[in-house]
Amino acid sequence: MKKNEICSLKHEHSITKDQLQAMVEKYQVCKKELESTQITCEKWAESFNGYELMLE
Repeated sequence: MKKNEICSLKHEHSITKDQLQAMVEKYQVCKKELESTQITCEKWAESFNGYELMLE
């Protein structure tokens, strides 16, 4: 009985470890996308502010 429980826990541990690794990888991708979006937003805001100045 105990041996089966240990095997089951090891299997669950392996699955959980894989899930966490996948989550970390997805987080890194999202972080990079967000960083690039932030740069794009900053550039857009700068050009919009410049355009506003031209209209004044």
